[in-house]
Amino acid sequence: MRSRADGVLEHVPPTGDTTAPVVTPPADTTIQFANGGAGLAHNDPALQSWLAQASAVDETDGAVTVSNNLTAYADPLPAGTVTIQFSATDAAGNVGAAMANLTVQEAAAQGQFPTPGALFSDGFESGDMSTTNADGFAWGANNRTSIVTMNPQCGGLHPGDPTAIYNNGVICNGPQTPAGGGDWAAYSGDNSLRFRYAANEPMTEQRYMLGTAQPELWVSYWIRVPVNYSRGSGPYNNKWLTIWMGDNTLYDDMYVSFIVARDTAGTPSTNADMTLQYYDGLGAAHTVNVYPNFLRTEDAGRWMHNVYHFKASSGNGATDGEVAWYRKWKGDINYETVGLAQNIEMIVSQKSLDAGFSGFYEGYLMGYASDPYANDTEWLLDNFELALTNIFGV
Repeated sequence: MRSRADGVLEHVPPTGDTTAPVVTPPADTTIQFANGGAGLAHNDPALQSWLAQASAVDETDGAVTVSNNLTAYADPLPAGTVTIQFSATDAAGNVGAAMANLTVQEAAAQGQFPTPGALFSDGFESGDMSTTNADGFAWGANNRTSIVTMNPQCGGLHPGDPTAIYNNGVICNGPQTPAGGGDWAAYSGDNSLRFRYAANEPMTEQRYMLGTAQPELWVSYWIRVPVNYSRGSGPYNNKWLTIWMGDNTLYDDMYVSFIVARDTAGTPSTNADMTLQYYDGLGAAHTVNVYPNFLRTEDAGRWMHNVYHFKASSGNGATDGEVAWYRKWKGDINYETVGLAQNIEMIVSQKSLDAGFSGFYEGYLMGYASDPYANDTEWLLDNFELALTNIFGV
């Protein structure tokens, strides 16, 4: 401070400080508002949480406060994309700024399927595995999977008769007794995809190919925990989901980026912990998270919604990739985070590019159970969807 001729004290900036703070904005994001709502309120908790992720550091003052220009926009924010400016001022009056994009979407109506904006949707109501899209999506052969229904339209069967209607071709096997009792009621509609693990047998999986490789992808589906769920008690892992940047010739190559989720024995061992990992295309594996007791015996028969986000780095050395997994149980409003790794390097490797793949292309659901179930065990999957943006409300 110094005194002017009129006696008023005024601030004197530190001599020589001309360097502005470095502002780090949050990553671009999409936030939804309620279906039928007027828009996204400025005080929405998800929006405020995103804004709070911004930070700034000054070489002289250290951490400094960040402000934003949210109030320059309408409240509530309508659907669309706005650019939010984050700024910070140091003691010398130097101002630093950075931008981030916020996309505002109206959530789909509760239970609406297909979800508006989906790249691919299949609720198995076709009664076969032929559903495709403009990119050429294709299901692989049924590998101990089949489309099942409680409303058969074949063989003189009646509504309420559990019936398998497709397994590498149209069939009409019913009425059957579902493993563990219960039924084969779909999450919505008439049909769902059954994954059957026979007692002490290690395999059931459903492969798929996107048709067009995607460097960024959202995956969503509902899955029903077996009505007699009890995990094998051994120490080995059981597959849950896998996707990689290539076709089958590049599967399990350490220099091809891929994602894998698999469970191991929880506490007690009849429960399951869930591990989410990614392979970065550079020869290294990384664990995103181990979620304790992801599945419990008391979850038997419950429907669970899973949403995944996979984003490749924009280039070698870039750390803007992401692997995320969210889930909620039927009847819940909010999702919980199973695993989240942001600002990671996960490249589209030269091996993938040389083979003609510029992103994620092939994957499978469920898979090898190194700790087989002691009894016949069946999972039901319904409303499988793919998207290029977050249309699922997580």
